[in-house]
Amino acid sequence: NYLPGKAQAQERVMRNRQEMFEFYQTLIDEHRESLNKDNARDLIDVYLIEIEKAKKEGRGGELFEGRDHELQLKQILGDLFSAGMETIKSSLLWMIVFMLRNPEVKRRVQ
Repeated sequence: NYLPGKAQAQERVMRNRQEMFEFYQTLIDEHRESLNKDNARDLIDVYLIEIEKAKKEGRGGELFEGRDHELQLKQILGDLFSAGMETIKSSLLWMIVFMLRNPEVKRRVQ
């Protein structure tokens, strides 16, 4: 271990990932309990309906090459959440830079 703090940082990242996956599992469970196949409310509903449909038709192994469908859904949710956070972070950063370079705009914002 050549980098000080690397093990602690890696452990923190893994703990954070686990917490996020638990949150996604809660969302999936809530959607599964209230699922109405005739009225999909969002991506999670559509995904769960398609998984069930594929399994009934014997195509369950075709989805994601037979990998864990629920894990794939969690990873998709993670991608969507992180993409949204990245966009917000970048927008806020550029807004701050813009105000630093344009004090008159900063005064109006305040």
